[in-house]
Amino acid sequence: MRVGLFHIACLLVFVVAGRFSALAADGDKRLLLFESPANRLSKSAKDHLRTAIGEVATRQGLKVIPSQSLSAKLLRCDWPGCLSQIAAASGATLILRVEATYAKESFKLGIELWNSDEGKLLGREDRACPICDEQDLWGSAALLSQSLLERAVHESKAAQRGR
Repeated sequence: MRVGLFHIACLLVFVVAGRFSALAADGDKRLLLFESPANRLSKSAKDHLRTAIGEVATRQGLKVIPSQSLSAKLLRCDWPGCLSQIAAASGATLILRVEATYAKESFKLGIELWNSDEGKLLGREDRACPICDEQDLWGSAALLSQSLLERAVHESKAAQRGR
């Protein structure tokens, strides 16, 4: 049953993303996918998480920059105090910070979206599941990222119209 719900959720993400992808076309916006040093995931889970979030961001018209492109010092920096340094090193205008743990059929997931130009938190989404598999984790990550990015794109377009 859970696999069926995951597939339905993914389908909804793809359908909704298509409706909003035109809104994000503001030139070459870059999104840094920043993985928290506190993450506790298998290599496979990390790869699937990156892929799921990357696909959502790409459909929003964003160029995804992986956190592995940053120096080891920046990867371990004191968040959010190092936001400007991370933005400068990556060229990203948006930073999606992911904190996730998975252990024995349960996960905790927190995703924050930051505007690096303003040093402002644009939104945070959290989800926990006591009886879920890794596939549920990255599916949830895609859905939460989609929600945050849609709001940011919508607010950006509204602000541009108001100018």
